[in-house]
Amino acid sequence: MKDVITVKYGEFDLSPYFLVSNVTMPFLYKDNQSTQVGRSDGEVLQYSRNPKTQITIQGTIITQHSGMSVADTRDKLMGYLNARSTQRLVLSNYPDRYFNAIFDGTQDYDGTFDYLTTVSLVFIVPDGVAHSLTTKTTSN
Repeated sequence: MKDVITVKYGEFDLSPYFLVSNVTMPFLYKDNQSTQVGRSDGEVLQYSRNPKTQITIQGTIITQHSGMSVADTRDKLMGYLNARSTQRLVLSNYPDRYFNAIFDGTQDYDGTFDYLTTVSLVFIVPDGVAHSLTTKTTSN
């Protein structure tokens, strides 16, 4: 059986408020810049870098988990997601790493039902990489 993916943003655990159904992120994303030198064959690599990436987390707000209405749950989530700087974004399917991320974009939701709605949370990872949660030491 597949484990439910949990999400922690900064010190806030979204699990009681948000049931994750899908996580989308680049598998591998590199930006390589090269230049032609004279009339030689090929090109010379100038640099290779990790550009910013985007992580989209789709899920459902189910009020039976939190005992709050969809609107109240949305307000609580937005209070935590509306950070002015990057926070650690930890996904349980990557337990050994985190992403320095910030919530981005506009979040619309269907307010038809007071007990259930689907949402997509979009995070930008400015440095484009994951970071280790554990410190690894080496010696010579």
